[in-house]
Amino acid sequence: MPKIINFSLDYLRVCRLRDTYARCVVTQKGLQVAKVAISAWQENENTPCTLGRALSDSRVEIIPAFS
Repeated sequence: MPKIINFSLDYLRVCRLRDTYARCVVTQKGLQVAKVAISAWQENENTPCTLGRALSDSRVEIIPAFS
C-alpha cells in the first residue's frame, strides 16, 4: 500500500445524492515520490465537483483498478 505524504482537496461545487465518479492519474513519478491528480464528477466529466492533489511514496508499484 503506497504511503500518502501530502493530500489536499478543492471542493468546486455541491455534490448531490447521485452516482459520483472519480479518475486518478499519476502525473509525475520520480525515484522517491509520485505526484497524483484526482478529479471527481457526477453527470459530466468536464464539470468536476472536486479536485484533489496528492504526493505519494513511489517505491510501491501502483496497480490500476480497471484496464
